[in-house]
Amino acid sequence: MHTLGPAQRERLRRERFGWIGPEPGLVPELTGWENTALPLLLRGVSRRAAKTTALEWLDRLDAGACARKRPGALTRSQCQRISIARALVTTPRCSSPTSPRLPCTAPTAPRCCAP
Repeated sequence: MHTLGPAQRERLRRERFGWIGPEPGLVPELTGWENTALPLLLRGVSRRAAKTTALEWLDRLDAGACARKRPGALTRSQCQRISIARALVTTPRCSSPTSPRLPCTAPTAPRCCAP
């Protein structure tokens, strides 16, 4: 990792890791599904395929109702679920929450972590 250049490290981070931070960090101008699909769109995935995948992840996290809303119209918990979906939408090899207390309820947890 230390021998990689900045661009290579960024590519590795984007393609192999899913980061779930304490703050959702959503783009306020984008809807829930657009925020979730953003990593796929940046990779060059078609808009239709990215939207389908994003909506599937939002449904898995019980956040499907948030798909057409912008972050300003959502609760913090809903924004966090979108952030989690965004981290997992690319099926990273490693996902890293910064806190074990992320709002992933017990009934949802098995669906979040299912392969």
